[in-house]
Amino acid sequence: MSSSKSPVHSRPSSRSNAKKLEKDQESILGDEKDDEILQRVVRSAQRKGPPSDVDSDQEWDTDLEDEKYPYIRNVRYIPEEEKTRIVYMAACSKFKVVPSNSFFKGLSKGIIQVNYQGLGPIGTKALALGLVVNRNVTELHLAGNMIGEEGIRYITAMMAENEFIKLLDLSENDLGAIGAEMIMDMFNENDTLSLLNLSGNHFKEKDAERFAEILQNPHEQFISLRELDLSHNEFADEGAKIIGHALGKNDCLTKLSLKWNHIRSDGFTCIADGLTMNAFLRHLDLSWNGMGNSGAKAISKVLEVNRTLEELNLNSNRIGTEGVAAIFKAISNNQALKILRMSNNPIPLEGPVVALEILKTSDNCGLKELEIQDLSVPKKFLEYLEEILVTKPHFKVHYGGFMDFRDLLKVSIKKSQDAWMKDPILLFLHFVEENQLNLMKIFTSFDTDKSCTVSKTEFIHGLQKLGIPMTEQQLDEMIIVLDIDKNGEIDPDEFMEGYNKHMKRLRKYLIGDSSRSESTLSSADSRPASSINSDSNKESYQRSEENSGNLLQVPVRPGTSNRQASQPTVQEEPLDLTILVPS
Repeated sequence: MSSSKSPVHSRPSSRSNAKKLEKDQESILGDEKDDEILQRVVRSAQRKGPPSDVDSDQEWDTDLEDEKYPYIRNVRYIPEEEKTRIVYMAACSKFKVVPSNSFFKGLSKGIIQVNYQGLGPIGTKALALGLVVNRNVTELHLAGNMIGEEGIRYITAMMAENEFIKLLDLSENDLGAIGAEMIMDMFNENDTLSLLNLSGNHFKEKDAERFAEILQNPHEQFISLRELDLSHNEFADEGAKIIGHALGKNDCLTKLSLKWNHIRSDGFTCIADGLTMNAFLRHLDLSWNGMGNSGAKAISKVLEVNRTLEELNLNSNRIGTEGVAAIFKAISNNQALKILRMSNNPIPLEGPVVALEILKTSDNCGLKELEIQDLSVPKKFLEYLEEILVTKPHFKVHYGGFMDFRDLLKVSIKKSQDAWMKDPILLFLHFVEENQLNLMKIFTSFDTDKSCTVSKTEFIHGLQKLGIPMTEQQLDEMIIVLDIDKNGEIDPDEFMEGYNKHMKRLRKYLIGDSSRSESTLSSADSRPASSINSDSNKESYQRSEENSGNLLQVPVRPGTSNRQASQPTVQEEPLDLTILVPS
């Protein structure tokens, strides 16, 4: 901490600012000459009477006492939301600022979002005055409002009194050194704030001391802060050393972001030292700094002993193969870490292969998700990934691309197979095409009562008789899709319409086997479109019962020859290669 002679420490505390804020509030509410809107809102609130759950003789505590504001009658029965409106409107009138409509909307929801509205210090003061008396708002979002050093005094003063706001977003407000000091002082009075966003506020190396004071909690008072965002500031190595030391003594924070803070390897070494003694942090974002291989090795030592960290973001940190190998060697025996992000690092071709090779041989690794989105992976990477998925089917890797088309094709075929297994319609159509079955003969076999319609029970029994591997849920989904008129039965027209509609989707998934796709899809194109009317389908359906021709026989429109019916009615579409692009 700096000496007491520092001008920063000589500034008023949050408690003294809070008392001044109360006086300002009293002055506003006690001025009978204020805007007529105030009187109108008060009269409207009075007509509402006391809340239904409060007895008229029962004491109902409030900051707005009758003796304080004698001109407001029955103020104890004004709803919480209305009290905030009264004070806020009066303050806006007195300070000559335009009231925020977003503020009023947020009051009813309990979440006030006034981001990027140019409130400035005075608009912030009016808002803070209103929230002093509020008990319903739990989230306050003030990002990008240029509140500055003056505005942060009003906010911290209000937070010293308000015990109901749990989330406070003050990002991009140019708070600077004074803001850091005021926020530190605020936590001496507030023990309910859980989430605090201070991203992009031009905090420097020395300002890290204020946040270290919060994290270390030297007075051993209760601090409810669980998530802290300090990203996009300028702590650099010196600030990182201070924060790293404080992390070793912190026993409350579960999520911390130090993204984009100009931290290099020396700073990360100190952060790593603190993390080895921290048993509470679960989510840590260190992305967009300059960790390098030496910093990555320091973090790897943390992962060898830490058993609470679940998510680690190391994107854009100049980590090479040595750093990658050190980190993955550490997490091979770490069951706590679930998500690791390492995109935008100068990792050469063998880096992802080394990573998966280490994971493949480990039985104690708890990693479930790996992100290396900008890296193209070779064939060896895919082979290792397939082996890992055998024992860890829920393991996910987000990578950038492939080294050659063969690897691309291999993955696309696997995606096609996965799609058939998940989509009941595609699974059915694929079964029909693979076995070269006659569509109308299938419908005939399903229609056991010869009613020219298939009920849900008949359809389920028919599919089970064919031996199509479907779950009960997939069967239900397929019937819902095919039963277009939702009458509980499927007629030939609906059956054919569903077939023709979803065959276009099947074409995309059959691209992995081009020779088979070309033959089967050209056969599918020779079938008539779904515009055949219901009577024609029924007539065709009856003929198909008597005709046992080739396996791919389809209904024929009345008055059309077999040769004409065999001509394609739908022009074959070009193959869609977008399916091959990895997500």
